[in-house]
Amino acid sequence: MPSRAVRIALSAALVACGGSDIPSDLPHQQTIPANASNNIFRVDPTQIGYDYVDTTQGKNTHLLWLDDQPFSGYNCIAFAPRSATEDTIGTFVFMARGTNTGFVERHDQTTVDTATAYLLIGNEGSRGTYTIDASNQLHLNWYNGEQNRYFDPTAVLRFGTGGLSSDNLTSNVTLHFAADSITARWGIFWARVSAGVC
Repeated sequence: MPSRAVRIALSAALVACGGSDIPSDLPHQQTIPANASNNIFRVDPTQIGYDYVDTTQGKNTHLLWLDDQPFSGYNCIAFAPRSATEDTIGTFVFMARGTNTGFVERHDQTTVDTATAYLLIGNEGSRGTYTIDASNQLHLNWYNGEQNRYFDPTAVLRFGTGGLSSDNLTSNVTLHFAADSITARWGIFWARVSAGVC
């Protein structure tokens, strides 16, 4: 089996392949529990940033997420604080509905076109525990799945001002593979939604 880094690089490279399978894995099977209904953040597809460059031997591929194009599906992260007075620690659920697909502009050698892009690859985890530090940075301890892309362990997840009570959550990360010949940059934005709604 390929290494984790190779699998992530391959999945990033395949982001623009037009498969029709909808992942039926972990986040697609989850629902928001009642004790997390007051702290739900939903992905904002107009603020997705993805920039992928592959310059390995014989390749010159560049994928750039088109955040002004249609997006199908959605995903949410919901947080259940340990108590009403302690919201910097608790549990979380990550759920998804639909394909979570948009479009990338693909530059491949001398060709430029638009291709379908998958925000989720299907093996993301769906739940775990969280802590929020003094700088509003979110730390996730996943119970299941693989943490890749914008949930990679090196990603910086941060709430806006006010920690869990803020109106947004962001994730930013730059990933390198194949001796830095492959670079993937992610910037994801989730906005707070009404209680109980995802």
